[in-house]
Amino acid sequence: MQPILPPKPHQDQQEQPTLESQLNRLKIDDNLSDRTDLPFKIIPSDFTTQLFTQKDGNSLNVPLPSYFEYITNAKIKELIYNEELLSGYLLTLYKEEFIGLKRELNAVIEGQQKAALELKNKYIDCDDGLLDKALALDTHLKEYDSKLKTFDHLQIEMYETLNGLSSKSIAKHFSDKAATNEANCSELLDNASSTEVELSSKQLEQLLQSYTTQRYEWHKNKECVSKLEHHKVVGLE
Repeated sequence: MQPILPPKPHQDQQEQPTLESQLNRLKIDDNLSDRTDLPFKIIPSDFTTQLFTQKDGNSLNVPLPSYFEYITNAKIKELIYNEELLSGYLLTLYKEEFIGLKRELNAVIEGQQKAALELKNKYIDCDDGLLDKALALDTHLKEYDSKLKTFDHLQIEMYETLNGLSSKSIAKHFSDKAATNEANCSELLDNASSTEVELSSKQLEQLLQSYTTQRYEWHKNKECVSKLEHHKVVGLE
């Protein structure tokens, strides 16, 4: 009776994701204004709204010159839809606010550039930078993945081979070995009987030793065949 084999590994095993694909699947939060772990300052999306809001929370009103009441509706519409005129008017009206906005934005940009340079030096330029370590780790992971695939392939072949070894085929294997032992015994006796010179004691001792070894192997192989044919458990050597 054959021993029960564990289940054969599935041939369609899912490939291990690469480091690059895992990084691409990472979810990146678009709202970075609330992040406190970043090495640089982030301008919040409502920055300009806060800038043009009064201290009491009400939005600033854009004052219009008194002569606007004498301008026709057509001219007012022309002004409203003329982006260049409106931009010039607002820039003049809120000159100080826009100067402060520009100053703060420039400060943030400089801080981000400085942080980017520090990150570049840390991850790329340094001898012990994390980028080199990450690339080396990715190389090792690819080598491991390749070896794992080779192992899985060989494991599948092993199970297919074991499943193909029926009791009948194993019995034939040992039967062939017994036939070889039988042929070797006959050859030893034929060689000894055909010689015209009488065998010396040493030659006779060597002949008996070789013959005994072949007969012992023949007996073992025949015993394996017999037990396999009678479905008995046997330790195969």
